[in-house]
Amino acid sequence: TYSLMVITMERYMMTVMPIYHRNHFTRQRAVFMAVMAWLAGYLWNTPATLLTTYVDHRECQTFVWNDQDVQTDYGITYVTATFIIPIGFFAYAYSHMGWVLRKRAVQLGVTAESSNKKTRLTKTQVNMTKTMVIITAAFAICWTPNQVYYLMYNLGYDLSFFNAGYFTTVFVSFINSCINPCIYGFKLESFRQGLMK
Repeated sequence: TYSLMVITMERYMMTVMPIYHRNHFTRQRAVFMAVMAWLAGYLWNTPATLLTTYVDHRECQTFVWNDQDVQTDYGITYVTATFIIPIGFFAYAYSHMGWVLRKRAVQLGVTAESSNKKTRLTKTQVNMTKTMVIITAAFAICWTPNQVYYLMYNLGYDLSFFNAGYFTTVFVSFINSCINPCIYGFKLESFRQGLMK
């Protein structure tokens, strides 16, 4: 989730604030943002796992909460911070980018027949933005069942992490990682060229 947010943030700055992006978005900043995204995912998942897992009579017990209110609060906070807020951010960022790109295309007089350097740049940005919208939509579709299941579990529904329903939500969320390269391959010429090398 946070990796996709970092990519979206970079695309947003490049599209909406191109001068700021060119002057301030350095390789070091990109690496820092990527590391923070991975660290955030780790930090969100580790405490709950450590605090709710123990060994009882040589058998590992996982996700056993002693207090339903704490579990509910954690579940709501977790799903909000790692899914609902990012989806809201994606919706805002891509709708604003689309508006900016449409406005820019009108200002530059871009049409389907245009082929000069400025219009190629705008078309490239539009194609990249469309690609990222598709990637984000795939993310939302593939991860929603898992996030809903996790939230329901934390709200106290009698659900398990060891049944076909849960494994199905995990499988669907893993499909997201499998389809992303296909989306890039269909939408981005540079990705296809890099793949052929």
